[in-house]
Amino acid sequence: MPETASPAAIPTPVKIARVVLLIQGALIALGSVVLVVDAVSAWEHGQDVGFLDYLVLILSPAQALALLWCGVRIRSSTARTLAVVVQSIALVAVLLALVTTGALALIGIVVPACVIMLLTRPDVREWYEAETPGRFPEQRGHLS
Repeated sequence: MPETASPAAIPTPVKIARVVLLIQGALIALGSVVLVVDAVSAWEHGQDVGFLDYLVLILSPAQALALLWCGVRIRSSTARTLAVVVQSIALVAVLLALVTTGALALIGIVVPACVIMLLTRPDVREWYEAETPGRFPEQRGHLS
């Protein structure tokens, strides 16, 4: 039976990011359920739901699914890129919320910033490049 090369061990920062992404995705999914129940209750009582509420009702489940997918598929460089993009959007949203809600919104900066920091470390980038040989070789100087 031929031996196959075992994949490189996942670096600790990637493992930490995976756990954070899965927890964050699950909590956002739970929050999305609460938002939907609240919106349905408002509709049943004849109250209007504003544009921002509709936007949050659509984007929260999408964010939760993206984060959960990234947590499950963390070995994929696509998942890493998507996680950084989603967390960057979350940072911008928190910074915008900071204007209206005050200092309490600063708590929301910590998790996305930490995930971005963990997934963009040089050792983590090197690991992702080693995990996907032949992918975008021109970025690593393999093409002349």
